[in-house]
Amino acid sequence: GTAPMIDPERIRELAALSDSFRKACVLKGAFSDQFLSAGDITKIFRAVSADEGRLSCLRAYTETAQRPDLQQKLFREPPETEDLETWGRSRFGGARFGIVLDRPPLENDAFEARLSEVLTGIYDTAGNVFGAAEPHIFIGDYGYSPFGAHHDQEVGRILHFHLGPGVKQMYIWDEEDYVAATGGTMACFDPGPILDRATRYDIGPGDIMVLPTEGFHVGHTPDFSIGFALCLMDADDGDTLRRAADQALAHALLAHLELQRRHDAHQVRVARPLADAVRRALDEGSAASHCS
Repeated sequence: GTAPMIDPERIRELAALSDSFRKACVLKGAFSDQFLSAGDITKIFRAVSADEGRLSCLRAYTETAQRPDLQQKLFREPPETEDLETWGRSRFGGARFGIVLDRPPLENDAFEARLSEVLTGIYDTAGNVFGAAEPHIFIGDYGYSPFGAHHDQEVGRILHFHLGPGVKQMYIWDEEDYVAATGGTMACFDPGPILDRATRYDIGPGDIMVLPTEGFHVGHTPDFSIGFALCLMDADDGDTLRRAADQALAHALLAHLELQRRHDAHQVRVARPLADAVRRALDEGSAASHCS
């Protein structure tokens, strides 16, 4: 089976396929539920529900209608022992449904440690500096994305880790084709008639998709699925400076962390990949200043 961490070789493969995370592509069978499982998603959901200030993280949809009444119900009755599909079906009265968690806190140490290692590998392999990594979670069998075919305003790229169990389609248009098909750049809530102008990607369980934010896209989730998306924002100068400071700090702490190895294996496991990446960056002299 797949190792709990995503194999660095697969990350290099993804970087090559996507031209350093710039072009759309799907890497099949890239991770197992040892890296990210429905149980991890349930823990994240419960962390959101534990704090009323986070109600705005959660959005609920039936078909294409947003449902603030259900948003509160879901928030108050988070999943406990039942699986997410059974829980969702009962909360939505058996109707097709969509739940989005926007920028939820990832208060799950084990998953954060695994994700940190993968992100470090991605940053390292891409050879450029990304800024913030923002998580988004999609749960349900809602058909086309409730936001319609649309263009993301953020500058960066999205990594979509698909847990399944259903297969999801992603349709992507370049701007010229989209404008020709729809007459403008507004979201299209009935994308069926314009799919023939799009490029289609199938994303199955364990696949990772790189989705550039240029152009327009819509997801189609006909069968129950869970997806975890990370939006990797392009770094601005402030991000670059903060990252350099973070790296310098990690480097300064490395000796101390190695002394602590026996006492706190978890801390070392999280910090080592970052410190190793820093060491390589420092060895390359001023490489960071050439990143864009």
